[in-house]
Amino acid sequence: MTNEHSPQLQRVTVLHLSGSIERIVAMHRLGDACDVRPIHDFIVAKPKDVLQLLRSVKGQRIVIATKDLRYQRFRTVWKMYAALSGARAAMFADELGATDRFGWAKLAAVELPLLMLEACASIVTLAVGWLRLVRYRSMCR
Repeated sequence: MTNEHSPQLQRVTVLHLSGSIERIVAMHRLGDACDVRPIHDFIVAKPKDVLQLLRSVKGQRIVIATKDLRYQRFRTVWKMYAALSGARAAMFADELGATDRFGWAKLAAVELPLLMLEACASIVTLAVGWLRLVRYRSMCR
C-alpha cells in the first residue's frame, strides 16, 4: 500500500572531504539513503572535474562532509561550482553538527563580495610588500 501524499525519499550524495563519515552521517541523520563518495580537498583546483562531479549528481541533495566547518577552506569556491552546475540543494556538514547551506541570495549578496574584498586586500598587501622590498634593495646599494 502506498500513500500518495507522503513525500518521496530524496537521494543524498555525500562528498566526503575529511573527518569520520560515520559520525557525520549519524549526526545529520542521513541514514542508508546516501551515496558516499570520498574526494580530495584539492579537487577544487580542477574546475572541470568538480563541475562534472556536481552535474553527475544533479537533482539529488548534495552534502559536502568535513571534519570541522570552521577550518574548511574553499567553501565559497565550492558554492560557486554548485551554482554553475545548477545544484539546488547543497550544504556543508561537519562532525559537530554544524551546517552551511547553499543559497543563491547569500552567495550573491554576502559571500562573493567578501571573496572579492579578500582578493583586493591580498593584492594591496602584495603590492605594499613588493614596494617595501624594492625600497629596501635600493637602500642597500
